[in-house]
Amino acid sequence: MARKSAAKSESETEEQTSMVLAGNDPLADVLGDEDLGITGVEEADASDVRLAKLIWNFKGVNEKTGKAVSPDTLFNTVTEETKDDARVALLVLHKSHEWKEFDEAAQKSERRCSSWDRVTGEMADGTRRSCEGCPDRQWTKNPETGKRTRRCSEVANVVGLDLEDGQPVVLRFRRTAARAWSDFLNKYILGKRIVNGRRQNMPLFAYPTEVSIKMEKKGNLTWALPVLERGEKPFSRDEILYFAESARGFKELYLDEMRHAAENGPDEDGDAPRGDSGAGAVSPGDFEDDDFPPREAAEPAANRF
Repeated sequence: MARKSAAKSESETEEQTSMVLAGNDPLADVLGDEDLGITGVEEADASDVRLAKLIWNFKGVNEKTGKAVSPDTLFNTVTEETKDDARVALLVLHKSHEWKEFDEAAQKSERRCSSWDRVTGEMADGTRRSCEGCPDRQWTKNPETGKRTRRCSEVANVVGLDLEDGQPVVLRFRRTAARAWSDFLNKYILGKRIVNGRRQNMPLFAYPTEVSIKMEKKGNLTWALPVLERGEKPFSRDEILYFAESARGFKELYLDEMRHAAENGPDEDGDAPRGDSGAGAVSPGDFEDDDFPPREAAEPAANRF
């Protein structure tokens, strides 16, 4: 079962969204809408932006509190705060490739190779190679388990706005978490609008999305998985237009920052089970992609209708 906070009232959730649209200004009571003409950080640009990730299955210690982070919570990598669930406006999806392995000695997942454009991969030692025909992207059968697996997985990197504070966050869905994202797309997004007799995709940001966590168990191993649920009511027209503009901004201006957030810092994102004791983890290879059958889309889903 997904663990959720006490349900928010409709007025509370609408107030959160209105706060985002209004700018969520903590100085509103002091300055109103007065423009000072200077902030002191005029030379800051997109390269200074550090996007937060909301991650689950985090096996580290919160440096702020010194306490272990529960795997069934969402950990914000910038604020270092945790919460049971989040209400977000999802904005943009960017797919990438990534091969990571769990290092027993270091007790953490290590990146072996990744490709942000899914054309050229860069290995940990700096070697560049083509994704097309790469042996680590090929499906093979594990001789011990008989399951289909491959080293390199597709990753869904999704940026959104946390409606509690209006701040951007990145969520990453890979390996065991990939099913949750695929189910969400097919249930709520792909081909879910019919406009002038033609089927179209529902905008990611048309409705609020509730993100929570559930725990799975297999033998003596437990691991966290994300749960994505669509809100009951769509955003207002003004809200949808605002989020559409935000989505365009992230695609045009902040793609590099999105990549930096995705590829750096703590990152487990549901792919590393733990033992019952809570200490350590096993290789994500033990939870292969075969529980999420391979399927390559030849063209955008909206074009297939």
